[in-house]
Amino acid sequence: MSDLTSVLTAFKDATRCDAAVWVEPRVGGSPECEAATYRAPPLERWPGPSEGAQSVRTPGGSVLIAAVPGPRHAWVLVGPSPSSRAALETHLRFLLPVVSHFLQASLEVEHAASELAERYEEINLLYTIGEILGRTVALEEAAHTILTEISETVGARRATVLVYDAADRELRVVASLGARPAALPSIAVDDACSVTARVFRTMHPEIVEAGESACPQEVEHRDGALLSVPIMWSTPRGA
Repeated sequence: MSDLTSVLTAFKDATRCDAAVWVEPRVGGSPECEAATYRAPPLERWPGPSEGAQSVRTPGGSVLIAAVPGPRHAWVLVGPSPSSRAALETHLRFLLPVVSHFLQASLEVEHAASELAERYEEINLLYTIGEILGRTVALEEAAHTILTEISETVGARRATVLVYDAADRELRVVASLGARPAALPSIAVDDACSVTARVFRTMHPEIVEAGESACPQEVEHRDGALLSVPIMWSTPRGA
């Protein structure tokens, strides 16, 4: 028995009134019964938040239904019950905030679990990159492996690894995802509009949204939002 079912069961024991909670699936489709004290029948129409409580006749008797305030599309049904319409309205007013709080708490738990999973992937990625840099001598080999790991973790459509060319004071591409390295221009480290050049100069990562900080030298490097991160690398021999 779920926690929400336990709440509704206790509610029925106290009021002798049946109750049910229906929730719309995240992927769309018809609402599904999340918890109930009886076999609650599906309804043909689900009222919106602004419509308030609606009376609906079902094979078992009249019920009241209302949308639950909150980010998820959900509804509370109370009834059938031997109680009067006024009593049903009182029961509904009592249950709505209780169910709303419960669903909000469940949503926060899901978000926390999702964020924890994402953080785990990111931490695991950092360990993987560290191992790659620790055992790889060839820069190009390390760069290609890092891009593969990053693309699998964050789902990037386009990515590049650039290295500093001290002779020309440029950042040149040594590995890329979504484009051939030879087709991607180098970026001058003193380029005033380049996010990548600024990250190299400051050694601080930056995230810019799609359409922001547009720069001619980076047109081929990005497709939408951009995450630029500095990487300090040396071979295992210290070269």
